[in-house]
Amino acid sequence: MAQAHSPPDNNQEQADLVADDRNALSVRCSTCGCMILAAKAAEYVTQKPFQLPLCRQKKNMTTVEKETLTEWWSVKGAFDFENIGFTNASDGVKYLVCADCEVGPVGFLCPETHTHFVALSRVKNR
Repeated sequence: MAQAHSPPDNNQEQADLVADDRNALSVRCSTCGCMILAAKAAEYVTQKPFQLPLCRQKKNMTTVEKETLTEWWSVKGAFDFENIGFTNASDGVKYLVCADCEVGPVGFLCPETHTHFVALSRVKNR
Protein backbone atom coordinates (compact mmCIF):
# COMPACT_ATOMS: atom_id res chain seq x y z
CA MET A 1 0.00 0.00 0.00
CA ALA A 2 1.39 3.42 -0.92
CA GLN A 3 1.96 6.00 1.79
CA ALA A 4 1.85 9.76 1.39
CA HIS A 5 5.17 11.55 1.08
CA SER A 6 6.35 13.45 4.13
CA PRO A 7 8.93 16.25 4.06
CA PRO A 8 12.60 15.41 4.71
CA ASP A 9 13.56 15.04 8.38
CA ASN A 10 16.74 17.08 7.95
CA ASN A 11 15.12 20.31 9.28
CA GLN A 12 16.34 22.26 6.26
CA GLU A 13 14.10 24.47 4.19
CA GLN A 14 13.82 23.64 0.49
CA ALA A 15 15.31 27.06 -0.31
CA ASP A 16 18.49 26.02 1.52
CA LEU A 17 18.73 22.80 -0.49
CA VAL A 18 17.99 24.06 -4.01
CA ALA A 19 19.89 26.78 -5.90
CA ASP A 20 19.32 27.35 -9.62
CA ASP A 21 17.31 24.09 -9.73
CA ARG A 22 20.34 22.10 -8.50
CA ASN A 23 21.47 20.65 -5.17
CA ALA A 24 23.10 23.51 -3.25
CA LEU A 25 24.75 21.11 -0.78
CA SER A 26 26.36 17.71 -1.04
CA VAL A 27 23.98 14.75 -0.80
CA ARG A 28 24.97 12.11 1.76
CA CYS A 29 23.75 8.79 3.07
CA SER A 30 21.52 9.39 6.09
CA THR A 31 22.98 6.32 7.82
CA CYS A 32 26.76 6.42 7.30
CA GLY A 33 27.33 9.94 5.90
CA CYS A 34 28.99 8.71 2.69
CA MET A 35 28.87 11.36 -0.07
CA ILE A 36 26.47 10.29 -2.81
CA LEU A 37 26.42 13.48 -4.90
CA ALA A 38 28.68 16.52 -4.82
CA ALA A 39 27.05 19.96 -4.54
CA LYS A 40 25.51 21.19 -7.82
CA ALA A 41 25.78 17.74 -9.44
CA ALA A 42 22.03 17.01 -9.63
CA GLU A 43 18.87 18.69 -10.86
CA TYR A 44 15.89 19.17 -8.53
CA VAL A 45 12.83 17.36 -9.93
CA THR A 46 9.26 17.32 -8.59
CA GLN A 47 7.26 16.12 -11.60
CA LYS A 48 8.19 12.44 -11.22
CA PRO A 49 5.94 10.69 -8.64
CA PHE A 50 7.26 7.19 -7.99
CA GLN A 51 6.46 4.46 -5.49
CA LEU A 52 9.76 3.62 -3.81
CA PRO A 53 9.90 0.56 -1.52
CA LEU A 54 10.30 1.39 2.15
CA CYS A 55 13.81 0.85 3.52
CA ARG A 56 12.43 -1.33 6.31
CA GLN A 57 9.79 -3.88 5.46
CA LYS A 58 7.49 -5.57 7.98
CA LYS A 59 8.17 -9.25 8.57
CA ASN A 60 5.90 -11.88 7.04
CA MET A 61 4.45 -9.48 4.46
CA THR A 62 3.52 -10.92 1.08
CA THR A 63 3.73 -7.56 -0.68
CA VAL A 64 6.40 -4.89 -0.72
CA GLU A 65 5.41 -1.76 1.19
CA LYS A 66 6.02 1.43 -0.79
CA GLU A 67 5.64 5.17 -0.38
CA THR A 68 4.94 7.66 -3.16
CA LEU A 69 7.71 10.25 -3.36
CA THR A 70 7.77 13.38 -5.51
CA GLU A 71 11.01 15.23 -4.65
CA TRP A 72 14.18 13.97 -6.31
CA TRP A 73 17.77 14.79 -7.16
CA SER A 74 18.19 13.71 -10.78
CA VAL A 75 21.35 12.86 -12.73
CA LYS A 76 21.75 11.43 -16.23
CA GLY A 77 24.56 8.94 -15.65
CA ALA A 78 26.15 6.72 -13.01
CA PHE A 79 29.42 8.66 -13.30
CA ASP A 80 27.69 11.78 -11.94
CA PHE A 81 27.65 10.10 -8.52
CA GLU A 82 30.47 10.22 -6.01
CA ASN A 83 29.37 6.88 -4.57
CA ILE A 84 26.28 4.76 -5.32
CA GLY A 85 25.30 1.11 -5.52
CA PHE A 86 22.65 -0.64 -7.59
CA THR A 87 20.35 -3.56 -6.87
CA ASN A 88 19.47 -6.25 -9.37
CA ALA A 89 16.38 -5.32 -11.37
CA SER A 90 13.06 -5.92 -9.63
CA ASP A 91 10.02 -5.66 -11.92
CA GLY A 92 12.30 -3.99 -14.46
CA VAL A 93 13.57 -1.29 -12.06
CA LYS A 94 17.05 -1.04 -10.54
CA TYR A 95 17.14 0.66 -7.14
CA LEU A 96 19.92 2.88 -5.81
CA VAL A 97 21.58 2.12 -2.46
CA CYS A 98 24.48 3.56 -0.50
CA ALA A 99 27.64 1.93 -1.82
CA ASP A 100 29.28 1.97 1.62
CA CYS A 101 26.59 0.69 4.01
CA GLU A 102 24.08 -0.64 1.42
CA VAL A 103 21.11 1.12 3.05
CA GLY A 104 18.26 1.79 0.70
CA PRO A 105 16.66 2.10 -1.59
CA VAL A 106 17.54 5.79 -1.70
CA GLY A 107 16.36 6.10 -5.30
CA PHE A 108 15.88 4.35 -8.61
CA LEU A 109 17.11 4.15 -12.20
CA CYS A 110 14.29 4.93 -14.63
CA PRO A 111 14.20 2.06 -17.15
CA GLU A 112 12.80 4.24 -19.97
CA THR A 113 15.08 7.29 -19.77
CA HIS A 114 18.05 5.77 -17.89
CA THR A 115 17.92 8.80 -15.58
CA HIS A 116 18.86 8.27 -11.94
CA PHE A 117 16.63 9.68 -9.18
CA VAL A 118 17.63 10.06 -5.51
CA ALA A 119 14.79 10.81 -3.06
CA LEU A 120 15.34 13.94 -0.96
CA SER A 121 13.59 12.27 1.99
CA ARG A 122 16.03 9.31 1.97
CA VAL A 123 19.29 11.29 2.20
CA LYS A 124 20.95 14.10 4.16
CA ASN A 125 22.03 17.34 2.53
CA ARG A 126 25.01 19.21 3.96
